Amino acid sequence: MTAAELDRLTVHGKLPLAVGITITRESDAPMLAPIKAGSLLVVGEPGAGKTGALVHAARSLIAEGALVVFLSVDRFPGVAIAADLNSELSLGHDLVEILSASPGSQPRFLIIDALYAARGGLSEGVFATLIERAMAELGSDWTVVASIRTFDLCNGRRYRAAFAGPSANAEFAEPTLGTIRHFNIPRLTDRDVAAAGTASAEVAALLAAATEALAELLRNVFNLSLAAELLADGADPAGFARIATQSGLIDTYEDRRMLTTGMTQAAAEAVTAMAGSRRLAVRKVDIRHMDVDRVIQAGVLATAGDLVNFSHHVLFDHVAGRFYLAYYDYYRLIAQLKGETSAALMLAPALRFAIERIWRVDAPGRPQSWRLVCEIFSTEKVDPVLGNVALRILSENVPTSEISPGSSSAWRRRPTTRRLRAY
Repeated sequence: MTAAELDRLTVHGKLPLAVGITITRESDAPMLAPIKAGSLLVVGEPGAGKTGALVHAARSLIAEGALVVFLSVDRFPGVAIAADLNSELSLGHDLVEILSASPGSQPRFLIIDALYAARGGLSEGVFATLIERAMAELGSDWTVVASIRTFDLCNGRRYRAAFAGPSANAEFAEPTLGTIRHFNIPRLTDRDVAAAGTASAEVAALLAAATEALAELLRNVFNLSLAAELLADGADPAGFARIATQSGLIDTYEDRRMLTTGMTQAAAEAVTAMAGSRRLAVRKVDIRHMDVDRVIQAGVLATAGDLVNFSHHVLFDHVAGRFYLAYYDYYRLIAQLKGETSAALMLAPALRFAIERIWRVDAPGRPQSWRLVCEIFSTEKVDPVLGNVALRILSENVPTSEISPGSSSAWRRRPTTRRLRAY
């Protein structure tokens, strides 16, 4: 099971050029020591390369003689109770009981990748319980390592409690997570990026032509991999010069891979099905559009048996923000955002891309952007998590010179937004 899963995930540690260029990282070796020292969470921004880092760590541990069980949460979208997970794994007994009874005295590691894939769904509770039970019932016999986005950890009370403790490595620590034992996957270093350029003439040309903004974007593994896919498609490295944001890079990728309106509609229908079921993988038959197979062939969607998911979680967020959320009509957008916390958590990363699109075309002072924040906070049926996300995105984008004209007038127009004043 573990060997097959690591083989499937090998792609996350390679750039899609030629036969695959291995991504080497200076952070790989420093992460192994804290893993060997005890259970911890691996965190990082979306697309930081958490899966690739965990695959590298798992292979290194196996090579040293350790027993490793590697589970990818996105492979189990339909689990609602522990028995479902046992069934999906074709186990005749409870997983934790099997781990407890496993023979041998070598170091043992249970690695659970992509907890964010369960965000807002029933499987989130299943994996949280699995982690709690494994740490409580297996004690020091097994080390539990799990990966999660920083955003999801901030909203994941059970995960924070399970991994309470000091940071595993001060050099690789997220300042806001000081009470959680974690390792923060950083952006690629100069040496990491240079190694990719040495291994590929196409990447070297891209790096040579990159603006300062693009060069910084390419320190994110997902962004670099996306750019490599575009290069493999024949894109001219010089054509990347106008790209300054992650959204702009993904726009370029989507426009090149999804050439028709029907394909973008099919991608939007996939998001609709996933948002409706609170799962990031759904049956292909539930995506109500004839062009879904074309989107799969283009590599935007991927299949696993009867199930379909986006080839990367960041692509789900971006397609949701661009083609599903009605960023052009904030009354409709507010209606889409209404719902329980599970829905809010699932769509929160997508809201970032939607708001960035609003900001991009907004008038000086950004009145529509600030008005949206007011509407989110003043609508009781919209979870405050989304309001906090929206406000943070605007605060990160707005220059000091623009804060007064649009924002202050927006606040004055909404004197009754108690939740906003409380924030």
